[in-house]
Amino acid sequence: MNRYIIILFLLAFSHVIYCTSLNSQSNNRETKLNILNSLSSVSATSLFEPIELYINDAGDLRAAFNKDQGEILIQITDNKNIPVYESIVNTSFERETYIPASTLPAGTYTIYFIIDDDQYWYAEFEL
Repeated sequence: MNRYIIILFLLAFSHVIYCTSLNSQSNNRETKLNILNSLSSVSATSLFEPIELYINDAGDLRAAFNKDQGEILIQITDNKNIPVYESIVNTSFERETYIPASTLPAGTYTIYFIIDDDQYWYAEFEL
């Protein structure tokens, strides 16, 4: 009997945590950023989007990879073109990644998704 009460309590507690998590996510809206390709000045949103980039109200970024492009270097540079963040993502296995940009100081930044020396995608954002 005590075991059932404990299980019932744990289920109720996990439901409260889940609902709280959903509520905090709904208050943190995402805005889609415009990504450009290094090979042309055409916006990714006007063609097939191999990468979609979103920024939330807190300033964190979420990248969604719609195509397997192997390993991609993600790099954020500040307004002086100094790298402030780097990460490698293998899009063969990861279809989405989160970038903790909200920890950066206020300013204008450029994020690069570098596929190889000649091809990369980029977007500017402000915190």
